[in-house]
Amino acid sequence: MRNLLDLDGKVAIVTGAIGGMGSAISCLLAAYGADIVAADIDLSAAQKLEDTIKNFGRNCLPLQVDLTNAQEVETLVQKTLSTYGAIDILVNNAGITNRKSALDLTPEEWDSLMEINLKAVFLCSQGVGRIMIKQARGRIVNISSTVGIQGNPNRSAYAASKGGVILLTKVLANEWGPFNVNVNAIAPGFTETPMTKTFLGDPTNRTQFLSRIPLGRFAKTEEIAAAVLFLASEASSYITGHTLVVDGGSLIT
Repeated sequence: MRNLLDLDGKVAIVTGAIGGMGSAISCLLAAYGADIVAADIDLSAAQKLEDTIKNFGRNCLPLQVDLTNAQEVETLVQKTLSTYGAIDILVNNAGITNRKSALDLTPEEWDSLMEINLKAVFLCSQGVGRIMIKQARGRIVNISSTVGIQGNPNRSAYAASKGGVILLTKVLANEWGPFNVNVNAIAPGFTETPMTKTFLGDPTNRTQFLSRIPLGRFAKTEEIAAAVLFLASEASSYITGHTLVVDGGSLIT
């Protein structure tokens, strides 16, 4: 029986590739056979990731990209094609967060978060989607959040952006399904990453949020990466427009 998780010969673009979640995703996809395009604003860090990916026996193309700039996203697409000849997987992982009440959030902070968390997902999906439609195959995995489902307090812009990712995922799945392009999302709960380190390092916050998780712990980046692997592989060939919640059960409490 063939391995449905096998990605041998596939080409995957991972945005925000150098972060805790992005690097875990890149490494796991490489471990299962994919060549990686590490797209990030920090080129030097992406180049370090290239060395790690090569340890899995796969190729890695590190690229510095402003994902909110349509022309730079198009350059990302074209450089990927000129290097590898195809784009099989796109993981829209790049994102930022903030924790402010709706009354205190500035218009500039709102715009910045929407640009990176939602506009960039659209631009990358649009650019890559054109190629996948021509190929008549492709997998897009968007990283949303349980905050985009719950609407947690002090997260107005973040929740709106991640909720937008979920709805954008459904729209693209509807539009591109006839071309054999699957578009899904993942909604992680609290995950131990450099971005959440300060917040979860506070004992009060840690106790408060752990009490809401039936499994009694926060997610590891490798566990989110495993969900991405599933949605990027043939194991999920009949799944599209879906948001896979990976939260240790927090949404059921």
